[in-house]
Amino acid sequence: MLRRPLSLAFALVTAVAIAAACDQATTIAPSPDGPSLAKGGRKMGDISVSVTTTGSDLDPDGYSVTVDGTGSKALPTNGSVTYPKVDVGSHSVTLSGLAANCKATANPLSASVSNGSTTNVQFAVSCAALVTTGTLRVTATTTGSDLDPNGYGVVVDNSSTGKTVQPNGSVDVANLSAGSHTVALTASTVAANCSVSSTSPQTVNIVAGGTSQASFTITCTAIPKTGSLTVTTATTGASLDPDGYTLTLDGSASTAKALGVNDSTKFASLSAGSHTAALSGLAANCSTTSNPQTLTITDGATTRVAFSVSCRATTGNLNVVATTTGSSLDPDGYTVTIDGVATSAKALGVNDSTAFSSLSAGSYTAALSGLAANCSTTNNPQTASITAGATTRAVFSIACTTPPSTAYTLAGAATSPAVPGMAIRSRRTCSMRSWLGIRTLPCSTLETSRTTIRPRLN
Repeated sequence: MLRRPLSLAFALVTAVAIAAACDQATTIAPSPDGPSLAKGGRKMGDISVSVTTTGSDLDPDGYSVTVDGTGSKALPTNGSVTYPKVDVGSHSVTLSGLAANCKATANPLSASVSNGSTTNVQFAVSCAALVTTGTLRVTATTTGSDLDPNGYGVVVDNSSTGKTVQPNGSVDVANLSAGSHTVALTASTVAANCSVSSTSPQTVNIVAGGTSQASFTITCTAIPKTGSLTVTTATTGASLDPDGYTLTLDGSASTAKALGVNDSTKFASLSAGSHTAALSGLAANCSTTSNPQTLTITDGATTRVAFSVSCRATTGNLNVVATTTGSSLDPDGYTVTIDGVATSAKALGVNDSTAFSSLSAGSYTAALSGLAANCSTTNNPQTASITAGATTRAVFSIACTTPPSTAYTLAGAATSPAVPGMAIRSRRTCSMRSWLGIRTLPCSTLETSRTTIRPRLN
Protein backbone atom coordinates (compact mmCIF):
# COMPACT_ATOMS: atom_id res chain seq x y z
CA MET A 1 0.00 0.00 0.00
CA LEU A 2 1.29 3.42 -1.03
CA ARG A 3 2.01 5.83 1.86
CA ARG A 4 1.93 9.58 1.55
CA PRO A 5 5.01 11.60 2.66
CA LEU A 6 6.28 10.63 6.08
CA SER A 7 8.11 12.78 8.52
CA LEU A 8 11.19 10.58 8.43
CA ALA A 9 13.31 11.18 5.31
CA PHE A 10 15.67 8.71 3.94
CA ALA A 11 18.77 9.77 2.12
CA LEU A 12 18.95 7.67 -1.00
CA VAL A 13 21.71 7.24 -3.45
CA THR A 14 20.08 5.93 -6.67
CA ALA A 15 22.06 3.75 -8.96
CA VAL A 16 20.17 2.33 -11.90
CA ALA A 17 21.27 -1.07 -13.05
CA ILE A 18 19.50 -2.57 -16.05
CA ALA A 19 19.38 -6.32 -15.81
CA ALA A 20 19.69 -8.56 -18.78
CA ALA A 21 16.01 -9.33 -18.47
CA CYS A 22 13.69 -6.47 -19.55
CA ASP A 23 11.16 -6.66 -16.71
CA GLN A 24 12.47 -6.97 -13.21
CA ALA A 25 12.63 -5.29 -9.83
CA THR A 26 16.03 -4.60 -8.24
CA THR A 27 16.88 -3.36 -4.77
CA ILE A 28 19.51 -0.62 -4.20
CA ALA A 29 21.39 -0.72 -0.91
CA PRO A 30 20.85 2.04 1.70
CA SER A 31 23.03 5.10 1.55
CA PRO A 32 26.20 5.15 3.74
CA ASP A 33 24.46 7.63 5.98
CA GLY A 34 22.40 4.77 7.40
CA PRO A 35 18.87 3.43 7.02
CA SER A 36 15.86 5.63 6.44
CA LEU A 37 13.57 5.55 9.43
CA ALA A 38 9.98 6.77 9.32
CA LYS A 39 8.31 8.39 12.21
CA GLY A 40 7.23 5.97 14.76
CA GLY A 41 9.94 3.59 13.68
CA ARG A 42 8.26 2.39 10.43
CA LYS A 43 10.62 0.95 7.87
CA MET A 44 10.36 2.34 4.35
CA GLY A 45 12.04 2.47 0.95
CA ASP A 46 11.51 3.98 -2.50
CA ILE A 47 10.21 2.43 -5.75
CA SER A 48 11.55 3.80 -9.03
CA VAL A 49 9.39 2.82 -12.02
CA SER A 50 10.83 3.17 -15.55
CA VAL A 51 9.65 2.12 -18.98
CA THR A 52 11.44 1.50 -22.24
CA THR A 53 9.24 1.62 -25.37
CA THR A 54 10.32 0.32 -28.77
CA GLY A 55 8.69 -0.16 -32.16
CA SER A 56 6.61 2.19 -34.32
CA ASP A 57 3.87 4.69 -33.61
CA LEU A 58 4.76 4.95 -29.89
CA ASP A 59 1.99 5.96 -27.55
CA PRO A 60 1.94 9.77 -27.87
CA ASP A 61 0.55 10.46 -24.36
CA GLY A 62 2.62 7.97 -22.40
CA TYR A 63 1.28 5.70 -19.68
CA SER A 64 0.01 5.66 -16.10
CA VAL A 65 1.54 3.66 -13.27
CA THR A 66 0.10 2.65 -9.90
CA VAL A 67 1.51 0.83 -6.87
CA ASP A 68 -0.88 -1.59 -5.27
CA GLY A 69 -3.64 -0.02 -7.40
CA THR A 70 -3.26 3.51 -5.98
CA GLY A 71 -1.19 6.62 -6.44
CA SER A 72 -1.52 6.87 -10.22
CA LYS A 73 1.33 8.77 -11.84
CA ALA A 74 2.04 9.70 -15.43
CA LEU A 75 4.93 7.90 -17.07
CA PRO A 76 6.46 8.98 -20.39
CA THR A 77 6.90 6.35 -23.11
CA ASN A 78 10.58 6.30 -22.29
CA GLY A 79 11.00 7.67 -18.77
CA SER A 80 10.71 7.00 -15.06
CA VAL A 81 8.84 8.06 -11.97
CA THR A 82 9.62 7.50 -8.25
CA TYR A 83 7.36 6.48 -5.39
CA PRO A 84 9.16 7.56 -2.19
CA LYS A 85 8.62 6.26 1.35
CA VAL A 86 6.92 3.02 0.52
CA ASP A 87 6.49 0.48 3.28
CA VAL A 88 8.97 -2.32 3.29
CA GLY A 89 7.61 -5.45 1.70
CA SER A 90 6.21 -6.72 -1.57
CA HIS A 91 4.18 -4.41 -3.77
CA SER A 92 2.42 -4.72 -7.16
CA VAL A 93 3.32 -2.13 -9.81
CA THR A 94 0.89 -1.82 -12.73
CA LEU A 95 1.34 0.02 -16.05
CA SER A 96 -1.85 1.24 -17.75
CA GLY A 97 -2.98 3.61 -20.50
CA LEU A 98 -1.15 1.72 -23.25
CA ALA A 99 -2.28 2.52 -26.78
CA ALA A 100 -3.99 -0.27 -28.67
CA ASN A 101 -0.90 -0.90 -30.74
CA CYS A 102 1.39 -1.17 -27.69
CA LYS A 103 1.93 -4.07 -25.32
CA ALA A 104 4.03 -4.59 -22.16
CA THR A 105 6.06 -7.76 -22.01
CA ALA A 106 4.99 -8.35 -18.37
CA ASN A 107 2.40 -6.36 -16.47
CA PRO A 108 2.02 -5.94 -13.49
CA LEU A 109 5.47 -6.35 -11.94
CA SER A 110 6.28 -7.17 -8.32
CA ALA A 111 8.53 -4.82 -6.29
CA SER A 112 10.16 -5.94 -3.04
CA VAL A 113 10.96 -2.85 -0.97
CA SER A 114 13.77 -2.91 1.60
CA ASN A 115 14.23 -0.45 4.39
CA GLY A 116 16.12 2.61 3.25
CA SER A 117 16.61 1.27 -0.27
CA THR A 118 15.28 2.11 -3.73
CA THR A 119 13.72 -0.69 -5.68
CA ASN A 120 13.77 -0.35 -9.44
CA VAL A 121 10.87 -1.66 -11.50
CA GLN A 122 11.38 -1.60 -15.27
CA PHE A 123 8.68 -2.19 -17.90
CA ALA A 124 9.46 -3.08 -21.50
CA VAL A 125 6.80 -2.00 -24.01
CA SER A 126 6.78 -2.68 -27.73
CA CYS A 127 4.49 -0.85 -30.16
CA ALA A 128 3.42 -2.02 -33.59
CA ALA A 129 2.79 0.35 -36.46
CA LEU A 130 -0.67 1.86 -36.23
CA VAL A 131 -3.22 0.39 -38.61
CA THR A 132 -4.94 3.28 -40.38
CA THR A 133 -6.64 1.29 -43.14
CA GLY A 134 -9.27 -1.37 -43.36
CA THR A 135 -10.59 -3.94 -45.82
CA LEU A 136 -13.77 -3.90 -47.84
CA ARG A 137 -15.34 -7.24 -48.71
CA VAL A 138 -17.70 -7.04 -51.69
CA THR A 139 -20.16 -9.89 -52.10
CA ALA A 140 -22.35 -10.57 -55.15
CA THR A 141 -25.44 -12.77 -55.20
CA THR A 142 -26.77 -13.43 -58.71
CA THR A 143 -29.99 -15.23 -59.56
CA GLY A 144 -31.89 -16.02 -62.76
CA SER A 145 -30.71 -17.50 -66.04
CA ASP A 146 -27.62 -17.00 -68.20
CA LEU A 147 -25.58 -15.46 -65.39
CA ASP A 148 -22.81 -13.11 -66.36
CA PRO A 149 -19.82 -15.42 -66.93
CA ASN A 150 -17.22 -12.69 -66.39
CA GLY A 151 -18.38 -11.29 -63.06
CA TYR A 152 -18.55 -7.59 -62.17
CA GLY A 153 -15.98 -4.87 -61.70
CA VAL A 154 -15.76 -3.14 -58.29
CA VAL A 155 -15.58 0.65 -58.05
CA VAL A 156 -14.72 2.50 -54.83
CA ASP A 157 -15.18 6.26 -54.66
CA ASN A 158 -15.78 6.35 -58.43
CA SER A 159 -12.42 4.75 -59.18
CA SER A 160 -11.83 1.24 -60.44
CA THR A 161 -10.19 -1.07 -57.94
CA GLY A 162 -9.11 -3.52 -60.61
CA LYS A 163 -11.03 -6.15 -58.67
CA THR A 164 -13.74 -8.41 -60.09
CA VAL A 165 -16.35 -10.16 -58.00
CA GLN A 166 -17.79 -13.36 -59.44
CA PRO A 167 -21.58 -13.65 -59.98
CA ASN A 168 -21.89 -15.57 -56.73
CA GLY A 169 -18.75 -14.80 -54.79
CA SER A 170 -16.81 -12.18 -52.88
CA VAL A 171 -13.63 -10.20 -53.27
CA ASP A 172 -11.60 -8.11 -50.80
CA VAL A 173 -10.41 -4.59 -51.44
CA ALA A 174 -7.60 -3.90 -48.96
CA ASN A 175 -5.84 -0.77 -47.63
CA LEU A 176 -8.82 1.55 -47.72
CA SER A 177 -8.49 4.54 -45.44
CA ALA A 178 -10.68 4.47 -42.40
CA GLY A 179 -13.92 6.38 -42.90
CA SER A 180 -16.83 6.56 -45.32
CA HIS A 181 -16.55 5.26 -48.87
CA THR A 182 -18.93 4.64 -51.78
CA VAL A 183 -18.94 1.21 -53.40
CA ALA A 184 -20.54 0.22 -56.71
CA LEU A 185 -20.41 -2.41 -59.42
CA THR A 186 -19.09 -1.18 -62.76
CA ALA A 187 -22.17 -0.81 -64.97
CA SER A 188 -20.31 -1.72 -68.14
CA THR A 189 -19.31 -5.08 -66.66
CA VAL A 190 -22.89 -6.08 -65.89
CA ALA A 191 -24.20 -8.15 -68.82
CA ALA A 192 -27.07 -6.71 -70.83
CA ASN A 193 -29.44 -9.39 -69.58
CA CYS A 194 -28.58 -8.66 -65.93
CA SER A 195 -29.46 -5.79 -63.61
CA VAL A 196 -28.36 -4.79 -60.12
CA SER A 197 -31.46 -4.98 -57.97
CA SER A 198 -29.83 -3.75 -54.76
CA THR A 199 -28.67 -0.21 -54.08
CA SER A 200 -25.66 0.77 -56.10
CA PRO A 201 -23.56 2.63 -55.16
CA GLN A 202 -23.59 1.91 -51.44
CA THR A 203 -21.98 3.86 -48.60
CA VAL A 204 -19.71 1.78 -46.38
CA ASN A 205 -17.76 2.82 -43.26
CA ILE A 206 -14.25 1.40 -43.22
CA VAL A 207 -12.78 0.69 -39.77
CA ALA A 208 -9.00 0.66 -39.37
CA GLY A 209 -7.79 -2.88 -39.03
CA GLY A 210 -11.25 -4.27 -39.69
CA THR A 211 -13.24 -5.70 -42.60
CA SER A 212 -16.44 -4.01 -43.74
CA GLN A 213 -19.09 -5.63 -45.92
CA ALA A 214 -20.89 -4.45 -49.07
CA SER A 215 -23.39 -6.84 -50.64
CA PHE A 216 -25.01 -6.58 -54.08
CA THR A 217 -27.91 -8.55 -55.54
CA ILE A 218 -28.07 -9.08 -59.30
CA THR A 219 -30.89 -10.61 -61.33
CA CYS A 220 -30.36 -12.04 -64.82
CA THR A 221 -32.90 -13.07 -67.43
CA ALA A 222 -32.49 -15.75 -70.10
CA ILE A 223 -30.64 -14.63 -73.23
CA PRO A 224 -32.52 -15.50 -76.44
CA LYS A 225 -30.61 -18.15 -78.36
CA THR A 226 -30.36 -17.17 -82.03
CA GLY A 227 -28.87 -18.40 -85.27
CA SER A 228 -29.12 -17.56 -88.95
CA LEU A 229 -30.72 -19.19 -92.00
CA THR A 230 -29.56 -19.18 -95.61
CA VAL A 231 -32.10 -20.25 -98.25
CA THR A 232 -31.13 -20.99 -101.85
CA THR A 233 -33.13 -21.79 -104.98
CA ALA A 234 -31.95 -23.79 -107.99
CA THR A 235 -34.34 -23.77 -110.95
CA THR A 236 -34.00 -25.98 -114.00
CA GLY A 237 -36.07 -26.64 -117.11
CA ALA A 238 -37.61 -24.24 -119.62
CA SER A 239 -39.81 -21.17 -119.40
CA LEU A 240 -38.41 -20.31 -115.96
CA ASP A 241 -40.56 -18.16 -113.72
CA PRO A 242 -39.84 -14.59 -114.90
CA ASP A 243 -40.51 -12.87 -111.56
CA GLY A 244 -38.99 -15.42 -109.19
CA TYR A 245 -40.47 -16.55 -105.91
CA THR A 246 -41.40 -15.38 -102.41
CA LEU A 247 -39.98 -16.99 -99.27
CA THR A 248 -41.68 -16.77 -95.88
CA LEU A 249 -40.82 -18.17 -92.45
CA ASP A 250 -43.34 -19.71 -90.09
CA GLY A 251 -46.18 -18.40 -92.25
CA SER A 252 -45.51 -14.80 -91.21
CA ALA A 253 -46.01 -12.22 -93.97
CA SER A 254 -43.58 -9.90 -92.19
CA THR A 255 -40.75 -12.33 -92.97
CA ALA A 256 -41.44 -12.44 -96.72
CA LYS A 257 -38.44 -11.99 -99.02
CA ALA A 258 -38.17 -12.01 -102.81
CA LEU A 259 -35.99 -14.78 -104.17
CA GLY A 260 -34.80 -15.20 -107.75
CA VAL A 261 -35.03 -18.45 -109.69
CA ASN A 262 -31.36 -19.15 -108.96
CA ASP A 263 -30.67 -17.07 -105.91
CA SER A 264 -30.08 -17.05 -102.15
CA THR A 265 -31.22 -14.94 -99.21
CA LYS A 266 -30.35 -14.84 -95.51
CA PHE A 267 -32.33 -14.45 -92.30
CA ALA A 268 -30.37 -13.35 -89.22
CA SER A 269 -31.12 -13.53 -85.47
CA LEU A 270 -33.70 -16.29 -85.65
CA SER A 271 -34.65 -17.86 -82.35
CA ALA A 272 -33.13 -21.26 -81.78
CA GLY A 273 -35.53 -24.10 -82.42
CA SER A 274 -37.83 -25.38 -85.15
CA HIS A 275 -39.02 -23.17 -88.02
CA THR A 276 -40.80 -23.62 -91.35
CA ALA A 277 -39.62 -22.14 -94.66
CA ALA A 278 -42.15 -21.95 -97.50
CA LEU A 279 -41.64 -21.01 -101.16
CA SER A 280 -44.55 -19.38 -102.98
CA GLY A 281 -45.23 -17.46 -106.18
CA LEU A 282 -44.16 -20.32 -108.44
CA ALA A 283 -45.41 -20.10 -112.01
CA ALA A 284 -48.01 -22.68 -113.05
CA ASN A 285 -45.41 -24.57 -115.08
CA CYS A 286 -42.96 -24.79 -112.15
CA SER A 287 -42.97 -27.09 -109.14
CA THR A 288 -40.78 -28.06 -106.21
CA THR A 289 -40.72 -30.97 -103.82
CA SER A 290 -40.49 -30.68 -100.01
CA ASN A 291 -42.29 -27.38 -99.76
CA PRO A 292 -42.58 -26.11 -97.07
CA GLN A 293 -39.47 -27.38 -95.34
CA THR A 294 -38.99 -27.80 -91.60
CA LEU A 295 -35.62 -26.69 -90.28
CA THR A 296 -33.83 -26.33 -86.94
CA ILE A 297 -31.98 -23.17 -85.93
CA THR A 298 -28.98 -23.71 -83.65
CA ASP A 299 -27.62 -21.00 -81.38
CA GLY A 300 -24.67 -19.24 -82.99
CA ALA A 301 -24.79 -21.33 -86.18
CA THR A 302 -26.07 -20.94 -89.75
CA THR A 303 -28.64 -23.41 -91.07
CA ARG A 304 -28.89 -23.92 -94.84
CA VAL A 305 -32.02 -24.89 -96.79
CA ALA A 306 -32.21 -25.46 -100.56
CA PHE A 307 -35.28 -25.52 -102.81
CA SER A 308 -34.99 -27.33 -106.14
CA VAL A 309 -37.53 -26.04 -108.67
CA SER A 310 -38.29 -27.67 -112.02
CA CYS A 311 -40.12 -25.77 -114.78
CA ARG A 312 -41.60 -27.25 -117.95
CA ALA A 313 -41.79 -25.26 -121.19
CA THR A 314 -44.95 -23.24 -121.86
CA THR A 315 -44.05 -22.03 -125.36
CA GLY A 316 -42.89 -23.52 -128.63
CA ASN A 317 -41.27 -22.36 -131.83
CA LEU A 318 -42.46 -22.15 -135.42
CA ASN A 319 -40.01 -22.56 -138.28
CA VAL A 320 -41.36 -21.35 -141.66
CA VAL A 321 -39.59 -22.70 -144.75
CA ALA A 322 -39.94 -21.53 -148.36
CA THR A 323 -38.88 -23.85 -151.20
CA THR A 324 -39.10 -22.26 -154.64
CA THR A 325 -38.70 -24.13 -157.92
CA GLY A 326 -39.16 -23.32 -161.60
CA SER A 327 -37.79 -20.40 -163.58
CA SER A 328 -37.85 -16.66 -163.31
CA LEU A 329 -37.90 -16.98 -159.49
CA ASP A 330 -39.26 -14.04 -157.53
CA PRO A 331 -36.27 -11.71 -157.19
CA ASP A 332 -37.34 -10.04 -153.91
CA GLY A 333 -38.64 -13.08 -152.09
CA TYR A 334 -41.74 -13.25 -149.91
CA THR A 335 -43.26 -12.02 -146.65
CA VAL A 336 -44.62 -14.35 -143.95
CA THR A 337 -47.03 -13.26 -141.19
CA ILE A 338 -48.56 -15.08 -138.23
CA ASP A 339 -52.29 -14.82 -137.51
CA GLY A 340 -52.50 -11.81 -139.83
CA VAL A 341 -50.61 -9.61 -137.36
CA ALA A 342 -48.59 -7.08 -139.35
CA THR A 343 -46.02 -6.72 -136.60
CA SER A 344 -45.18 -10.39 -136.93
CA ALA A 345 -44.19 -9.99 -140.64
CA LYS A 346 -40.80 -11.32 -141.62
CA ALA A 347 -39.02 -11.37 -144.99
CA LEU A 348 -38.41 -14.81 -146.44
CA GLY A 349 -36.13 -15.61 -149.36
CA VAL A 350 -37.23 -17.82 -152.22
CA ASN A 351 -35.33 -20.72 -150.66
CA ASP A 352 -35.08 -19.70 -147.05
CA SER A 353 -36.40 -20.22 -143.54
CA THR A 354 -37.28 -18.00 -140.58
CA ALA A 355 -38.19 -18.77 -136.98
CA PHE A 356 -40.89 -17.48 -134.65
CA SER A 357 -39.93 -18.29 -131.05
CA SER A 358 -41.69 -18.32 -127.66
CA LEU A 359 -45.13 -18.87 -129.07
CA SER A 360 -47.70 -20.02 -126.58
CA ALA A 361 -48.94 -23.53 -127.13
CA GLY A 362 -51.91 -23.58 -129.49
CA SER A 363 -52.98 -23.13 -133.11
CA TYR A 364 -51.53 -20.45 -135.41
CA THR A 365 -51.97 -19.40 -139.06
CA ALA A 366 -48.90 -18.72 -141.20
CA ALA A 367 -49.51 -16.81 -144.47
CA LEU A 368 -47.09 -16.19 -147.33
CA SER A 369 -47.48 -13.01 -149.41
CA GLY A 370 -45.53 -10.97 -151.95
CA LEU A 371 -45.32 -13.73 -154.54
CA ALA A 372 -44.56 -12.62 -158.12
CA ALA A 373 -47.33 -13.02 -160.70
CA ASN A 374 -45.57 -15.97 -162.26
CA CYS A 375 -45.21 -17.77 -158.94
CA SER A 376 -47.78 -19.67 -156.93
CA THR A 377 -48.08 -21.97 -153.91
CA THR A 378 -50.69 -24.32 -152.57
CA ASN A 379 -51.82 -24.59 -148.94
CA ASN A 380 -51.47 -20.88 -148.19
CA PRO A 381 -52.16 -19.93 -145.48
CA GLN A 382 -51.20 -22.92 -143.33
CA THR A 383 -52.38 -23.86 -139.86
CA ALA A 384 -49.59 -24.75 -137.43
CA SER A 385 -50.11 -26.36 -134.04
CA ILE A 386 -47.54 -25.18 -131.48
CA THR A 387 -46.54 -27.60 -128.73
CA ALA A 388 -44.80 -26.36 -125.57
CA GLY A 389 -41.12 -27.10 -125.69
CA ALA A 390 -41.16 -28.16 -129.34
CA THR A 391 -40.54 -26.63 -132.77
CA THR A 392 -43.21 -26.89 -135.47
CA ARG A 393 -42.35 -26.58 -139.19
CA ALA A 394 -44.52 -24.94 -141.84
CA VAL A 395 -43.19 -25.53 -145.34
CA PHE A 396 -44.35 -23.50 -148.32
CA SER A 397 -43.57 -24.93 -151.79
CA ILE A 398 -43.58 -22.23 -154.49
CA ALA A 399 -43.45 -22.89 -158.21
CA CYS A 400 -42.51 -20.16 -160.68
CA THR A 401 -42.94 -20.25 -164.52
CA THR A 402 -41.44 -18.17 -167.37
CA PRO A 403 -43.81 -15.32 -168.33
CA PRO A 404 -44.90 -15.07 -172.07
CA SER A 405 -42.94 -12.79 -174.50
CA THR A 406 -44.66 -9.89 -176.34
CA ALA A 407 -43.22 -8.05 -179.34
CA TYR A 408 -43.30 -4.28 -179.14
CA THR A 409 -42.44 -1.70 -181.71
CA LEU A 410 -41.10 1.69 -180.78
CA ALA A 411 -42.93 4.47 -182.58
CA GLY A 412 -41.53 7.77 -181.62
CA ALA A 413 -42.06 8.17 -177.89
CA ALA A 414 -44.44 5.20 -177.59
CA THR A 415 -44.66 1.50 -178.30
CA SER A 416 -47.02 -0.54 -180.22
CA PRO A 417 -48.72 -2.17 -178.60
CA ALA A 418 -48.42 0.14 -175.61
CA VAL A 419 -46.31 -1.04 -172.69
CA PRO A 420 -47.73 0.32 -169.45
CA GLY A 421 -45.18 2.32 -167.53
CA MET A 422 -42.61 2.45 -170.27
CA ALA A 423 -41.24 5.67 -171.72
CA ILE A 424 -38.48 6.39 -174.18
CA ARG A 425 -35.95 8.62 -172.44
CA SER A 426 -33.70 9.03 -175.52
CA ARG A 427 -33.26 7.47 -178.88
CA ARG A 428 -31.65 4.42 -177.38
CA THR A 429 -32.86 4.36 -173.71
CA CYS A 430 -36.17 2.92 -172.54
CA SER A 431 -37.78 2.81 -169.08
CA MET A 432 -40.64 0.47 -168.27
CA ARG A 433 -42.52 -0.93 -165.34
CA SER A 434 -43.23 -4.58 -165.56
CA TRP A 435 -43.16 -7.65 -163.40
CA LEU A 436 -39.45 -7.03 -163.25
CA GLY A 437 -40.02 -3.66 -161.61
CA ILE A 438 -38.94 -0.28 -162.96
CA ARG A 439 -35.88 -0.68 -165.12
CA THR A 440 -34.00 1.69 -167.39
CA LEU A 441 -32.16 -0.06 -170.18
CA PRO A 442 -30.81 0.64 -173.65
CA CYS A 443 -33.66 -0.10 -175.96
CA SER A 444 -31.49 -2.51 -177.91
CA THR A 445 -31.19 -4.63 -174.76
CA LEU A 446 -34.92 -5.04 -174.58
CA GLU A 447 -34.79 -7.01 -177.76
CA THR A 448 -33.41 -9.98 -175.79
CA SER A 449 -35.55 -9.58 -172.67
CA ARG A 450 -38.62 -11.54 -171.84
CA THR A 451 -40.70 -8.66 -173.16
CA THR A 452 -39.28 -8.06 -176.64
CA ILE A 453 -39.25 -4.48 -177.87
CA ARG A 454 -37.82 -3.71 -181.26
CA PRO A 455 -37.07 0.01 -181.56
CA ARG A 456 -37.21 1.73 -184.88
CA LEU A 457 -34.38 4.11 -185.17
CA ASN A 458 -34.56 7.32 -187.22
